[in-house]
Amino acid sequence: MRSQLRAFAVLGGSSLVSLFVSLVSMKAYALLIGPRGVGEIGVIQGLASLTTLLAGFGIGTGVVRLGTPMLAAGDVVGAKRLFSHARILTVGTSIATILIASLVRGPLASSMLGEPSWAWVAVTAVLSGTLGAWATLELGLLNARHAVGAIARATVVGSLGAATIGIGLIWGYGVRAVPIAIAFGQLWTAVVAGFMSIRVERAAKREAPMSVHASSPDDIGLLRFGAGYTLSMFLGVGVQYALPAVVVHRLGFDAAGQVRAALTISTAYLALFLTAMARDYYPRVCAAPSVDALNRIVNTQLGILLLLGAPLVLVLQVGSPVAVTILFSRSFAPAVEVMRWQLVGELFKFASWTFAYVILGRLPSSTYLLSETTAGATLITGVWILVSRAGIAGVGLAYAASYCCYFLLTMALVRRLGVRISATNGRYLAVSLGSAVLIALLQTVAVVPPAISVSIQIMMAAAAVAIAGRVALRSGLVSRSALHGLRAGPQA
Repeated sequence: MRSQLRAFAVLGGSSLVSLFVSLVSMKAYALLIGPRGVGEIGVIQGLASLTTLLAGFGIGTGVVRLGTPMLAAGDVVGAKRLFSHARILTVGTSIATILIASLVRGPLASSMLGEPSWAWVAVTAVLSGTLGAWATLELGLLNARHAVGAIARATVVGSLGAATIGIGLIWGYGVRAVPIAIAFGQLWTAVVAGFMSIRVERAAKREAPMSVHASSPDDIGLLRFGAGYTLSMFLGVGVQYALPAVVVHRLGFDAAGQVRAALTISTAYLALFLTAMARDYYPRVCAAPSVDALNRIVNTQLGILLLLGAPLVLVLQVGSPVAVTILFSRSFAPAVEVMRWQLVGELFKFASWTFAYVILGRLPSSTYLLSETTAGATLITGVWILVSRAGIAGVGLAYAASYCCYFLLTMALVRRLGVRISATNGRYLAVSLGSAVLIALLQTVAVVPPAISVSIQIMMAAAAVAIAGRVALRSGLVSRSALHGLRAGPQA
């Protein structure tokens, strides 16, 4: 428990810095280029992120799944060969992605960016995405070695440099510099991640004894895992990357900017938790020796996420109008309509992503494909239908409905492994979800005077914070000794 909390604190601390940098960047972009410009950033970054997913081919995650057990068994040479082959494969997939995108740049610009004349912008976004794939691989290599401190440093330095580059270029050249700013930001991130990875590898080579027996890298296994993972992510998370393009086609660039603002505010802080989950929790899930150990890991992680995240979600729900004005500007007020229901979906995300990593690490790739396809299909269908009926608020409603379905499905799938939500986590999740839904209803339907509605919302958010503290102490999920252990922090 102590080591899990310490890793969570280190990675969460680096993500806190990244969160602050992200919010400062978006504030600058909001003032410099307005909602339409922020919408353009959203669609370009969406294409870049989708390219990162395709060009990366799941190799960064695959090396964690295959390399972590090898390192745990002392097969240092075999792991090193695996990592070397992973880099070669990533170079090949990136080159192939750039060549294909160059051939279809016109249709790509029309479908993903909403502007047929933006062919060169589409190619630049794809190049940015391949740089992102390289950064993802290098962070995956660090993750396989469980180099938590190095991951944290790479995250902080990468986000600071990328933000500085982006703000500087857009301040000097306006909205036309957006594609180049994104590309140079990704280049910086890839360089930093690569530098940290090489540095950790050299240190490990000096300290670790050589293997007596070195296994051969399972390139076919890596590619097989990558193919299933990429398809699953493309149909799941990839749909979210394409969401700005859907909004542009349905409502225009200004609406896409509003959605981008809502997503930035409500999901940026989740990096505090989800980065720790990906970099620390996933290797633990892969290495769990028994069902009982897996259950403890899952419920500890879910408990930490809920106790820290649920009160933040409710507070953010209540303060969303103020947050939008402060972090962006008054011209982004419509973003509140998206946030109020999208934040309900974030609570479902805490639990569903906890289970999704178990599915990814312990069940066949086809099972993960099923879960991600369901999530993607429900989200894109919901947005397409609800936006025409409820306007921009339909994006938030679709988001909440999608993650509700995803939560129910992932919970059912992990039961096959014997994983169950503990009674404490189940009760607190139910209370948090009920509170979030009620707050969203009070903000949507004027059933009581505004002053009374706001008072009720504030009391519910305050109660959630108090309950979180009480649950943490009584359940033993957080103890004074565990919190004291956070001070030392894990070593890279």
